[in-house]
Amino acid sequence: MLNDDVRERILALRETLHAHNHRYYVLAEPTISDREFDALMRELEALEAAHPEWADPNSPTRRVGGDLTDRFEKVEHRFPMLSLTNSYDAGEVREWAERVVRLLEGREPSFSLELKYDGVAISLRYEGGMLKQAVTRGDGEVGEDVTANVRTIRSVPLLLQPGAPESLEIRGEIFFPWEGFHALNARRVAEGERLFANPRNTAAGTLKLLDSRVVSERGLDCMLYGVLPEGVAGAEGHVEAVEQAALWGFKTPVRADRTLGTAQSVEEIMAFIRYWEGARTGLAYAIDGVVVKVDAYADQRELGLTAKSPRWAIAYKFETEQVTTKLRAVTYQVGRTGAITPVAELEPVHISGTTVKRASLHNANQIEALDIRLGDVVQVEKGGEIIPKVVGVELNQRDPNALPFVYATHCPECGTPLVRHEEEAQHYCPNAAACPPQVKGRLEHFVGRKAMNIEGLGPEWIDLLVEEAGFRDGADVLDLVHLLDDPQWVARVVAYKYPVKASEPMEDWIRVANAVANWCYRSRDGRRPTGGSKVKREDVKRWVEAVAACVRSGEPWPAAPFAWPAASMEGLLRAAVEEERPMDWRAVWGVCVEEVAEGEDWKRRAAQMEEADGFLLGPLAWDWGVEGWGMGPEDRSAWEVLAGRLSPRRKMHFTDGVREALKESLGQVSRRSFAQVLFSLGIRHVGVEVSVWLAEHFRGVEALRAASLGELKG
Repeated sequence: MLNDDVRERILALRETLHAHNHRYYVLAEPTISDREFDALMRELEALEAAHPEWADPNSPTRRVGGDLTDRFEKVEHRFPMLSLTNSYDAGEVREWAERVVRLLEGREPSFSLELKYDGVAISLRYEGGMLKQAVTRGDGEVGEDVTANVRTIRSVPLLLQPGAPESLEIRGEIFFPWEGFHALNARRVAEGERLFANPRNTAAGTLKLLDSRVVSERGLDCMLYGVLPEGVAGAEGHVEAVEQAALWGFKTPVRADRTLGTAQSVEEIMAFIRYWEGARTGLAYAIDGVVVKVDAYADQRELGLTAKSPRWAIAYKFETEQVTTKLRAVTYQVGRTGAITPVAELEPVHISGTTVKRASLHNANQIEALDIRLGDVVQVEKGGEIIPKVVGVELNQRDPNALPFVYATHCPECGTPLVRHEEEAQHYCPNAAACPPQVKGRLEHFVGRKAMNIEGLGPEWIDLLVEEAGFRDGADVLDLVHLLDDPQWVARVVAYKYPVKASEPMEDWIRVANAVANWCYRSRDGRRPTGGSKVKREDVKRWVEAVAACVRSGEPWPAAPFAWPAASMEGLLRAAVEEERPMDWRAVWGVCVEEVAEGEDWKRRAAQMEEADGFLLGPLAWDWGVEGWGMGPEDRSAWEVLAGRLSPRRKMHFTDGVREALKESLGQVSRRSFAQVLFSLGIRHVGVEVSVWLAEHFRGVEALRAASLGELKG
């Protein structure tokens, strides 16, 4: 391909990808599949890599980030980003509207209405239709240049649609959608990190990250609504300008979904507010109020500004929802760094669309300041926080015999005396080497995606390695590559785990029926269908579901499509369905093995076991070398499968497939960056961005060890 052809192809790909980005992230009307989009993106990436002379900071490839910075330049706003006067009740809104009418000498204006997004104010400047600069609000006069990070936000156009002004500034809010915020917190749980408290603060922190690749991964969004300079759109008022901005490619509020509206009276303003006060829980993002503006630019100019805010706008802020409930107990969580967090265990209460059973108490200082006592009726609020918090006590409802709360003196997990560093509110468990949550948290952090990125070692596997193999630190994890080749070690490191979510009775009936049907098919004394095939779980599932429906309706049962001890098992299944409970595994076990296992020993053992897999692991496990129970070798494997399947617990062990996948992942560790290694160590206050900064500045361990305190402070 000739150079001119290459350049034309690059420009065409950029234009095409910009258009598809707009359709997907702004209009929500994609016209190609993700695979087709990715293919175009890969082609553009390859061409740009081969021709760096045609680099463009606004190329769609810049969405994935990659720029590193150690500081954000200060930028003076061309137009100050003023704050708005806040209101919390209809009376204040009415007083503001009446004041506006007086200042306009009796002329009643039209008002624009839009949501108050709970995020970070941003100002974007475009020249020649291309994004040139993105600046935070800062103090209203001076903000910080975060252009590299804002370029990664898919809903922010890098190139405007035809017809946009040659030069314009537009303002709005960058926010973290709930779905992405919850996904980020889920990843942090998996990596042993503390949860982020709310989308607003997380969005603000994300915008200030030093690595734009991390910003790109988080999936921020942006809503834009303030076009400057006034009149650049040829519009006479705010709503008209917002609707014009949508045509240029910006994601804006719209009348169709009532995120943008107009009003002619205070009554209409309050109707809009009341609607969103109730409907806000259905939004994909957080809002904390409604913004009301005098719509016409001519009226805005006449009303003017105060020293801090415009006279022509007011923000109505929703009250944070607050409920009362009873404090049942206070428990304590131990974090990866040993930090102790007290948690209020509450009588379940409904708040902000969810049922709350637990709430944060932060630390001992907070408990003391609120004078919280067990049995108190406490005030709980959620607001923009993902984690509910206790904010007060109903003292008039306190039991006169309630005793002052005594904070824990020892770690609830390992019993070590707690310490509290000078000038810190948090208590800590100093037993970092052996306290189980700290050990597990460190290992989960060490193997996490942003650290050593060892795939396949989730929290359950970490639990297994700590509890059954005695792992304590990252060095133990790295030694896995050798341990996995030791058959004795692999055979010894085994555990049985209940599922995190309790199964429904129907799932239990299906599991047990499938276990028995396969036992009868496989075992010596089972009646294998001559030339028949293995019993399929899907067939068992359909039959059990049909049986349950018949039991409830009183209709005759369908015949089982597999061989099994129908007379005994169907009686057990009927009783379980009628009482909506799991099947009695000991009775089921007896039906299956009574003719195979000789003597009464298995019955005595079963009576002492919690689950049937106790025959396979633990102090009551069956020893094939000593006890045969009359079973021949041909039935042994079928018997072990039956014991495993009758238990709802899952066997955790290193199968051949798991071992090979882990060894492959461990083999990639040497390729991790210095920043990842630093982050994997789990040092307090050394997060991703600090690790990146240290790696960029010191390049290696020796230089970092030799650095002075002044150099580390930057």
